[in-house]
Amino acid sequence: MPIILACEFLFWVFGVLSQRSLYGEDGKKIPWRVVIRAGCSAYAFMGLLPMGRLVAESSRAVIFAPYVGRSRAASVAVQVQIVALFVTSAVGTLCALAFAWVLGAGIVTLLAFLNALLVLTVGVLALLAAKHFRLGKRLARFLPRIQVFGEQFDAYLLNCRILMPKALMYEGFCRTSQVVQNGFLVLAVGGSLGILPAFCSEGLHLIGATLGDFVPGQLGVTELVFKEASAALALNTEQALSIALLAHASQLFWILVALGALHSPVLRATHSQNLST
Repeated sequence: MPIILACEFLFWVFGVLSQRSLYGEDGKKIPWRVVIRAGCSAYAFMGLLPMGRLVAESSRAVIFAPYVGRSRAASVAVQVQIVALFVTSAVGTLCALAFAWVLGAGIVTLLAFLNALLVLTVGVLALLAAKHFRLGKRLARFLPRIQVFGEQFDAYLLNCRILMPKALMYEGFCRTSQVVQNGFLVLAVGGSLGILPAFCSEGLHLIGATLGDFVPGQLGVTELVFKEASAALALNTEQALSIALLAHASQLFWILVALGALHSPVLRATHSQNLST
């Protein structure tokens, strides 16, 4: 369990580093205490609310806006979503190949490939929209008061390199830590420790995350996926369900840590300074 918790913590930390790297030189304007506060709130939102990733990045953009500007913060919130989609698609493809190796052609393998393709498609569409759709300009037609914001927002996305190597690297580390975590989750419930079980378990988590995106923390959805696909891990139903429950327990542990950190005197003082700014 300590290894599982450590992997979840690394998933959290690498996610923070991926998002911050997209700011480039502007990232130096954001104090590390503010970065930590934003990371804590984003992680809690991701685990507790529907559409967690979207809400998490929106919250980070709000916290960083006083330091880098609203348009810059909003554009990075879009960038980090696109980076995450591309990396998740790549990892999802590896998971699908692992299913194909273990199970051959079947419904689980097909779902894994379709999930990776869906995530990639959304990522490509989001990238094209960021570069060509001019979302800020279109919104300004209905809300004239955000015209300046919209123009700056479009300019950032048009001129920046969205898929930055450093962000992709950190997001890759983020997903790698999750794959390692899944390997030890399989071991913890009595399965075998290895690359194939780790990727198969990760694949089931990714399928559950897609199917349960509108469910807080994918609670119940992930359990259902593991229950129905326990054969992919050479486990019985109870063991497979235990993987999902242990993963949720690990996430809940760090959510409680994050919420506790948000109420610490140092981060509360930082929040008060942000409000006064």
